[in-house]
Amino acid sequence: MKNELYKFNKGNLSYEKVSLMKVYLLPIVLFSVVSSWIGATNANPNVVEKLTETERLIVISEETHFTKSKLITEIGYMNFRFPEIVYAQATLESGNFTSPIFKENNNMFGMKLPRIRVTTAIGENRGHATFQNWMSSLHDYGMYYNAYLRDLNTEEKYYSYLNKRYAEDPNYIIKVRRLADKFKDEKVFWHYKDEANKY
Repeated sequence: MKNELYKFNKGNLSYEKVSLMKVYLLPIVLFSVVSSWIGATNANPNVVEKLTETERLIVISEETHFTKSKLITEIGYMNFRFPEIVYAQATLESGNFTSPIFKENNNMFGMKLPRIRVTTAIGENRGHATFQNWMSSLHDYGMYYNAYLRDLNTEEKYYSYLNKRYAEDPNYIIKVRRLADKFKDEKVFWHYKDEANKY
């Protein structure tokens, strides 16, 4: 399972197996990402052709550079039932995005390397999973959510599951709940919830 490749579907929070043919198309996909990014800035299309490989990698790197704002946006788009809890977990587990596990492993949820479920992890360091970038870590949490949390339809059920199976700290849920309530009060995800309610 580790050697298989998967593509994340944000709409239904699931991963679909990617054929090896798609792996060979990766350079074309990367070129498309760069083209889209430059197109969004209304740049001349010929500029893409003039970018060096290094410049293209810089554009892609900027797209995956972590900010809290980008994380909030991605969580908002991913259809989590309780986005404030997800963001609270990321904030707590990563030491407000400053811990060595976050900085070295790109691991914002304190995830261990899974032995059963499919994962986006690429290795292990300090006893925790390592990821290519922070988005890959978020997508891995999406896989965890899809496997174990998706059908928990109340916050209490969600917290109860996390309390039993997620963390060793006996005060973990108290800390997560405190942060999640703060993010609710600050209406961090109100925009995404309004958009979701339109459909």
